[in-house]
Amino acid sequence: LNADVGHVYDKRFENRDSGNTLSGGVNYNDDLLNTLSLKLEGTGKTSNLNRSQDGYRGAGNISYNHGLADVSLSFDDNLNRRGYYSNIGRKEIEKRKRHERTLKLAVNRGDFNRISEGMAVEFAFNIQRKDITDTADKKDNPLKYQTNVKGDAKGFDIKIGKGVGRRFTSIWEMEYSKNDNGVERKNRRREQTDVATKGSLFLGIGRADTVEFVGWIARTRIDTPAGVANDRDELKFESGVLYTSHFIDNLKTELDFRVLQTHFVNIDVSQSAQNKWMKTYLLSPALVYSPLRALTVIHRVNLYANYITYDFDSDFSPRSNISRRVTSESSIDLALSSRTILKTGAMFEENDYGKLDSKGNKIPSEEGLRRSFDISIEYRFADWLTLSPMYIYAVRHDWSIEADTTSSLRREIDQTYGLDCLLFRRENGSVIIRLKRIIRNTRRYPTRIRNYITVALNYGF
Repeated sequence: LNADVGHVYDKRFENRDSGNTLSGGVNYNDDLLNTLSLKLEGTGKTSNLNRSQDGYRGAGNISYNHGLADVSLSFDDNLNRRGYYSNIGRKEIEKRKRHERTLKLAVNRGDFNRISEGMAVEFAFNIQRKDITDTADKKDNPLKYQTNVKGDAKGFDIKIGKGVGRRFTSIWEMEYSKNDNGVERKNRRREQTDVATKGSLFLGIGRADTVEFVGWIARTRIDTPAGVANDRDELKFESGVLYTSHFIDNLKTELDFRVLQTHFVNIDVSQSAQNKWMKTYLLSPALVYSPLRALTVIHRVNLYANYITYDFDSDFSPRSNISRRVTSESSIDLALSSRTILKTGAMFEENDYGKLDSKGNKIPSEEGLRRSFDISIEYRFADWLTLSPMYIYAVRHDWSIEADTTSSLRREIDQTYGLDCLLFRRENGSVIIRLKRIIRNTRRYPTRIRNYITVALNYGF
């Protein structure tokens, strides 16, 4: 059982808002019989903010464990309602509600976490109902007019895993789903069908190294009503490899490489100018070093590139483009004593965006930098009181490039001050009080300040 009570005081000049928030949840688990178990979960949240985000979620699962196979039936009922400004003057509040209900039946034999000891098989079938309503649906709003939705979805998936000894395991999976998105406005209705197959191979090398290969092929077909020329097909290919090595007991390195290629094809010839390829590449090396039991150092680098090339393009006004990003992140966790823990981290990111000519050369358009630093100290004064002050400094700077000149697009500096107070920590519960202030300085707008106060109660029995 848990509950949160908080207050939000937002001083941003165009989004001023103030109000109380309340959220809570409960989990219940019970083994009814040796072979029958029940799990129930419920959460909810509400507030009196103008742009409130209210909702609840109810979920349950009943499973029967048999010597031949395990059978489970689960349901999920999720409702969210949020307020938003619908006009430029930011005075009129509209409410948008999204309600989803899902029922899933699964039959499985074996344990996928232990397939090195034997085969595992799973079959699952699910159905879903979706309803979306908006108070602006009938108003003269070109973006929200007749956007209410009544939709249905169904699908199934098959998963098989097999191990050969303790060094080699493989998993194959096939998925099928069909989603009818029944939007009230005809030109936004669509029916989407997805078919995908996935596979992975895991191989142990030597005493401490491992390598994992993954592959994925998916096809998506989108059908629209007669007279709406927006039918299209999407074909996706993804592959990757993850290599992990332990040079010594306290030093682990990882190298993750991923490639995703997607081809978008519009069926109607009048829309063929939108046909395109999207290619994404990601390389992510990482290092985890723990020279002492009280010290852990993690460093990760991400190299990302995304290419979008249109089948029919021109050098006069190119639409093909490329976006690239390199990120370096480091974190240090240090236990200064049995009562004190220091955590600190830093991030640096550089990105750019540009158009591509017919020869694939980049035409610079926009570049940006991100930098951040964070530090927190957790100190346990007594068994009933732990304080954790924290500070985050983050900078964002973007500028446009045209010919040989540059001009600043945006520059933001965020400073976050916070304090967490953990009271009466016990095995079955605790009380947490969180205070946070975020100050944003920009060149274009006045200083924006957001204050948050949250009280959380957690109790289990």
